[in-house]
Amino acid sequence: MRTLYLRNLPRRPHSQDSFIRLLLSYINSGNRYVRDHELPIPTIDLTRLPESPPLVIDNPNSQLDSSSALRFLKDKLFDEDKTHGLESNRDVFRDLFTELQHASNDASARLSSTAFKKHLQQCAEKHGSQKDVLHSNDEQITNMLKNFKQAFCEIQTLPIIDQKYGILSITRAGSTKHISHGFITFTDSAKCQSFLETFQNKLVIRGHKIVVRPAKEESLLAFYMINGKKVLKQLTNKRKHDKAVQSDADILRKKKEQRQLRRLRSKFRSKGYSDDKIKAILSKAKEKREGAERVSKKRTAAHIQEGPQVKKKKVFLETSSNPPNKILLVQGLPAGFTHDEVSDLFHGEGLVEIRLVSVRNLAFVEFDTKENATKIKNKLGTTHKVGESIISVGFAK
Repeated sequence: MRTLYLRNLPRRPHSQDSFIRLLLSYINSGNRYVRDHELPIPTIDLTRLPESPPLVIDNPNSQLDSSSALRFLKDKLFDEDKTHGLESNRDVFRDLFTELQHASNDASARLSSTAFKKHLQQCAEKHGSQKDVLHSNDEQITNMLKNFKQAFCEIQTLPIIDQKYGILSITRAGSTKHISHGFITFTDSAKCQSFLETFQNKLVIRGHKIVVRPAKEESLLAFYMINGKKVLKQLTNKRKHDKAVQSDADILRKKKEQRQLRRLRSKFRSKGYSDDKIKAILSKAKEKREGAERVSKKRTAAHIQEGPQVKKKKVFLETSSNPPNKILLVQGLPAGFTHDEVSDLFHGEGLVEIRLVSVRNLAFVEFDTKENATKIKNKLGTTHKVGESIISVGFAK
């Protein structure tokens, strides 16, 4: 694991740059970005990373990108023995090297693929060999272009924003709703474990006791460092697909039905039922479900025609007689209320765990001590308004 999850972070400052400096100041007061606010904090663009993770990691005194690829390319270009077989295009590549070096200004500037192609085309036209270079199947020319693109377009090294703990990046959760959540990505699992042991239950920022624990899954940057860019692309594509599926009610319903049928098949096979018998049972179950759906739709249509229905008053379990303890029972949560929304509502000192029971619209919120649980209960009261809903807050049995 190279990624840690942080919760209960300060919501301010809103600026990502200032937010990173604030965290670093509590983690390592001697950090160079804490001592020098004029020093820009480097960012990593995943789209510019090479196919294989960079082997060289930046040190505090180096620039964002290594110039080793440029030196290698220059030595190769101006050594006629190494460019044997490229006689007709050698001048093109030499001019291209000079032009790109001037365009990129220094080793820390990266060119886009479009800009690179434009410069290549101009140099090829200048020497009258556009077709030879741009559309060549020659392996040596292809390798030379690959070397050029690597040197001028791809990041050669990754910047460390804290050398002491090996921190590659600090990010906040994407949505404003979860702005108090964040992630730290490390160079390797050993650095990650060392940080966890140092700061778990000990990190306090502006009076906020920060929850530090391993993330449920790696950040995209950590995933890239472990698996390379090809697998990273597969992961991002899968996430896009999953997000699209989650927003489509029909797809979700069909997937739920398929999951239920698979479980039934497995259950009947374990009982020794034949395939024909299982098929007949599942067919009846499907017909029964479809019939229930038709009845449900008719009832819904009838309710719409009758007009608005009087809402039934919610009945909560009695908790007032339960003795104070460190676990709170929260009842009457709005439908679709998420784990993170419960966390934001009950965030405070000593929050340990939240167990959300979505189907019953309730949650168990555990704190480290009875006193911390009592404090948040007194703050919210026995009933508390959340949106259009009234929730009940009491001690669990």
